[in-house]
Amino acid sequence: MPSWLVDEPTDVYMVLGVLALILVIVWWFNRGEDFGKKKLSWLKGLLARRLTLNQCCAMGLTLIGVLALVILVLYLFVDTDNKRIRRAIREMSDGVREDNADRIFAHISNQFRWGGRTKEMFRPEVESRRRSGDITEGATA
Repeated sequence: MPSWLVDEPTDVYMVLGVLALILVIVWWFNRGEDFGKKKLSWLKGLLARRLTLNQCCAMGLTLIGVLALVILVLYLFVDTDNKRIRRAIREMSDGVREDNADRIFAHISNQFRWGGRTKEMFRPEVESRRRSGDITEGATA
């Protein structure tokens, strides 16, 4: 599954919106024309292989609506690496704000090593810096 589709589908929605707008404009300019004597719904016209331009526009708009709905369902229910990382950073930030070191270190691996220090060696330093005010929610390295 492409991450650009599931993580941030705004660009896809913009493309679908432009296509829908084009189809609505085509329908608007051809709304009074009738190419057949018998009016058929777009589905019946498709089955009978007698589609007017307006029926083609209706079919295209239906397809765009279904695609938009499928993309929305994917966005809401597919959990990607990017979403998990953002959620972990948010939870760690909340742990800093609440002064809760357990909440911060819950997302740090047990194999963590930085400057020759392990997670257990790093925790007291983080707690002392947090108490002294060196670490805040918006601090950057």
